[in-house]
Amino acid sequence: MKIKILLILCWGILSTIPVKAQLDAHLLNYVDSTEIVLNNGRRLVYQSLAEGDMNKAKEVYDYLKLQADLRHCFAFNLNEDLYINLLLADWNNWFEIARSYNEHISKSACYNFSENYIERLYKLTQRNKQRIQDDLNQQTLLVDEAELSKLFLEILDSDELSSTYIASYKKFKKNYPTSDYIDFFEGYLPKPPVKGAFSMSVGPTFIQPTGKLSDVFQPGVMFNMTIDWNFGRVYSGLHVDAGTLDLKVPIEFRNNMGQLVQSFNTGESFSIIGGGIYAGYFLVRSNRFQLAPYLNIGGYTFESMLYNDYDEYENSEFQIFDSFVFGPGIHTELRLTEFTLDPYNGVMPGMEAKSYLSLKLDVGYDIVTQKVSPDFKGNLPYFRLGLVWGIGNF
Repeated sequence: MKIKILLILCWGILSTIPVKAQLDAHLLNYVDSTEIVLNNGRRLVYQSLAEGDMNKAKEVYDYLKLQADLRHCFAFNLNEDLYINLLLADWNNWFEIARSYNEHISKSACYNFSENYIERLYKLTQRNKQRIQDDLNQQTLLVDEAELSKLFLEILDSDELSSTYIASYKKFKKNYPTSDYIDFFEGYLPKPPVKGAFSMSVGPTFIQPTGKLSDVFQPGVMFNMTIDWNFGRVYSGLHVDAGTLDLKVPIEFRNNMGQLVQSFNTGESFSIIGGGIYAGYFLVRSNRFQLAPYLNIGGYTFESMLYNDYDEYENSEFQIFDSFVFGPGIHTELRLTEFTLDPYNGVMPGMEAKSYLSLKLDVGYDIVTQKVSPDFKGNLPYFRLGLVWGIGNF
């Protein structure tokens, strides 16, 4: 009995050997004919388009698309599809692809195709742009379709977005927020760059006290340094100002008992130093000129210079005020020149940065909130000049 069972097992094992050998041979020699068809077909579509045989390109393209749809995958990626249909002047299919943008990008490729035709189709489309444009002009399109196709053709011209493209993009976004093509518009088309810059400036600040301060002190000039951060329409930064104001008339400081503590003569200087932060909104931000109202918040110390050089008299200065200040202002800036910074001397392409030189003029009015004495009550109007060096988009 045991011998019989052993023989049956041996027979079973031996009988599977030819089947396994046949399966190995089949897998080794297996060729997916559909993969070959799609790869060859993709090549034929491009060659036919390059040679101007639109009928052949259309015939093969439609066949490959049908085969891919049956398998719920794509034979051409989104870019290839868009360029091919532009070259075929098949506007119905081009707009259908744009309408079904989300569906298209959710599919995967049928195979890992042997060749990518995006770059070649892009250059072929560029060379045929005028023919495509002429054909487009003969079409009867809805207004959003006309604007969308215009936007797409705009990005064929250059690697950089033109001012025409940026204006058309903003117009489409404003006018057609519920368009059937809004997913394609927002997901595919390049968005206009948001202007951003970091800049530093130095220059003079001219200050003119008001009220009783103007009766006691002459207008003066301070040194200023500012650092700005600009992003889109937002204008922001910080400033530091330091300088002196001279007396118009003699003044005296007395203690609580009325005794004279210190007197100052006409022409003597008092130091004023302070700074703050400011933020505003660009009403105008062109490639040459900026205009932005802003609000400044900061503080100033205004005091005598009698003991500034003597540590033992620290905190013994005679103060006009040490106060929080705030107030409105207007920022204007004019670009003088623009250039490119390349710290790697061409060794690392893409690391270059835009830079510029400009002149700025800020005019503002700072309100002094705390006065030491009613005799020195007043505020600080100013205008601030600066030579600006910036990195980024003016």
